[in-house]
Amino acid sequence: MSNILENIEAIRKKEGIKQAVIAEAMGVSQSAYSNYVTRSSDIYYERLSQIANILNVPVIDIITYPKVYVDKDSIPDQSEKVSVTFEVSPDKRDYLLKLVMGDKK
Repeated sequence: MSNILENIEAIRKKEGIKQAVIAEAMGVSQSAYSNYVTRSSDIYYERLSQIANILNVPVIDIITYPKVYVDKDSIPDQSEKVSVTFEVSPDKRDYLLKLVMGDKK
């Protein structure tokens, strides 16, 4: 697994965003941001989520970089459709379908 902090920097560079821009959006100095992403330590989810929002990428894509967890271009008209997958035992299948689709009998 790649280092998440290395992934953050790779994505930042790929997008052409300067450290100072991310630092300002986070409310820290550029040197504080630089120290943060270059040290070898764990990253808290809140900070990872904040950086993901600034980079405009899902957190999962930072973790899986360079792979993209869900290719946004492969989802047709995202505003109109929702896809959900459930794994349930056969005896719960009908109940789940009625719950989701409504009872149309």
